[in-house]
Amino acid sequence: MWNIEDIKKICKKYNIKTSKKFGQNFLIDQKILKKITNIIDIKNKNVIEIGAGLGSLSLYLLKKVKSLTSYEIDQNMINFLKNEINNKKFKLVEGDFLTQNLNFKNKKILIANIPYNITSNILFKLFENSKKFSHAIIMVQKEVAERLSSKVGSKNYGKLTISTKYFASIKYKFIVPSNAFLPIPKVESAIILLTFKDKKNKKSKEFLEFIKNCFAMRRKTLFNNLKKFLGVEKASEIIFKNNLTSKIRPQELTYKKYLDMFNNI
Repeated sequence: MWNIEDIKKICKKYNIKTSKKFGQNFLIDQKILKKITNIIDIKNKNVIEIGAGLGSLSLYLLKKVKSLTSYEIDQNMINFLKNEINNKKFKLVEGDFLTQNLNFKNKKILIANIPYNITSNILFKLFENSKKFSHAIIMVQKEVAERLSSKVGSKNYGKLTISTKYFASIKYKFIVPSNAFLPIPKVESAIILLTFKDKKNKKSKEFLEFIKNCFAMRRKTLFNNLKKFLGVEKASEIIFKNNLTSKIRPQELTYKKYLDMFNNI
C-alpha cells in the first residue's frame, strides 16, 4: 500500500498532479481504507469502483473481491494504473462513469470516493440504474451525507433526500477527517451505505423526474413548479386533490405525500 513518500514518487514519475476539475484528493489513511472494505461482505463479489486514482482503495478491494471494475477519467492516473496494477481480477475502464452504459446483468456493489462537485449527478445515475446494484458504499462531503437523511422542512431537505429514500435505505457509517487525505481538503467527509430496494415499479424513472421538477425552483412554491411542467389546470388539480395550499413550498411536503401525489397523477 502506498505511503506519503510512495505517492510523491509516483506523482513525480507519472507527472501526476491533483486536479480540482476532477475533485482529486488521495485517501492515504490505511485504517480508513481497510475500514471501508469491511462495511459489508464483499468477499468473492463483483465490485465497481469510481475514480480509482492511484489504486490505494483498489489494492485493498482486490484482496477480497471476485472482480473489480474501476472507472478512471484522468489519463495520467490511467497510465499509472495500467503499469502498476497487474491483477487478473482488475478491469480498468477509461472514461467518465457518468457517460457509461451500465449494461451488465448481475447486480454489483459500488464503492467510490467520488468528486464532491458531481456527487448529485453520480447518485442520480445510480438511482436511474438502481436495479443493477445491491449496495453502494460512497464517500461524500459530510454536509451531503446529512442532506440525504435530513428532516422535512429543514434547509437540507430536497430532491436528493426524497429520491434517496425512494430507491434505497441509507446508513451513515463514519466520518473521515480531512487529514486522511493528500492534499488535505477544506471539508470533512463521511462514508454512507446505500442498500438499494428491490423496486418492481416500472415508473421509477418517472418518479425521479417528477421529484426533480417539483424542486426545479426551490424558492418558488410547489404550485409554481408544478405549473411549469404540467400546466396551470393540472397543477391546480393536484394542489386541490391533495388538500394543499397554493403557497406551500416543495421542502414542506413529506416523502409519503410526494408518493401519494405521484400515484394520483
